[in-house]
Amino acid sequence: MTEGQKAGLLDEAGRLLGGRLFDDARLPDYSGEVAKILVNGQWIGLNRAGDLVPDPEDGMALVACPSGIKFMHSGNRIQVVGADEKPTVSYLFDDTHMTCEFSVSVRYNGRWGFLKQDGKLLVDPPSFQSQFGFSGGYAGVKIDGKWGILDSSGVLALAPQFDEMQPDSGAYAVSKDARKFWIDASGREVSEPRRLEDRQSTGTSGNARTSRASRTGLTVMSPTRELRQCLTIPMKAVFSGCGPSLNTGWTLGKNRLASSRNSKDRLFPVS
Repeated sequence: MTEGQKAGLLDEAGRLLGGRLFDDARLPDYSGEVAKILVNGQWIGLNRAGDLVPDPEDGMALVACPSGIKFMHSGNRIQVVGADEKPTVSYLFDDTHMTCEFSVSVRYNGRWGFLKQDGKLLVDPPSFQSQFGFSGGYAGVKIDGKWGILDSSGVLALAPQFDEMQPDSGAYAVSKDARKFWIDASGREVSEPRRLEDRQSTGTSGNARTSRASRTGLTVMSPTRELRQCLTIPMKAVFSGCGPSLNTGWTLGKNRLASSRNSKDRLFPVS
């Protein structure tokens, strides 16, 4: 593959589909005939003949919740609709990880917010520079470069004042005026929380760190001791050597790592 952060799709014969590389690419699922490619900031489709086609996910429900809330794919954005199929908010959110575990973190125009179970925003419009998920009814939020704590009603329980913050086991590790210490949600200083012995192993599998599963069921694997990066596919892992994908006839080549041992290695995309 060529240099840089470009990706290309190869068919079973090793031909580069579309005759070019793209900004990014995503393999279709097992039955899918259309892959997704990123061109000038827009996701579109690429079929097995190498033709550019509409994004196969456009208009699809990416996540459907028992409450009736759905996260719909709309262009490069996410639209939230209710049980009546009408939008619950006017915003089209960035395509971040959506889940039915409310409150859900959403991003709009570079700002973060929380979506409630009814599909409405906890704080409207999204206004946080960064944020952590809710735990015990509280969430750390960053406003104007400082961290504070928001409660589940959308009110600041603790005004933004900390340079750094990291929630852990019901407490918060913070720094302020070059001093590092632990607090609870009320701002009272506490001792460092005790942790479960297996906390360090959470989310770890063998030599690789695993990220969340994608909407197609693929799991991203990041090897800790190898330069190569691959995807595991349900029922069969494609890890060592990074070969063709399972039973799809697709292979995604990617030269993410210029220092790879073999520049001709075919690398699956890592999101």
